[in-house]
Amino acid sequence: PSPLPPQAGIAIDSQGISMEDGPGGATTVDASTLAGTLKDAHTPVVLINASSPSALNDVMSFAAGLAENGVPQIVITPLPIAGAGRVLF
Repeated sequence: PSPLPPQAGIAIDSQGISMEDGPGGATTVDASTLAGTLKDAHTPVVLINASSPSALNDVMSFAAGLAENGVPQIVITPLPIAGAGRVLF
């Protein structure tokens, strides 16, 4: 596992999406692997709420990889959802 920036939760880079694993580390999953899991779970839409440590071109590339591997709909918000909007959403 590799560390994430403080309070990141997730980060997307050229290797894939890195997600906190609980004990302070992170697990990285590539778009193809995640797409397979999402398809198996019949997930109709994926929301990627871009975070500051993730470059937008990496986010877009990752989303394209999900789409190329069968995820039917992907929504990307270019900025983090903050405040009450996060709770309501």
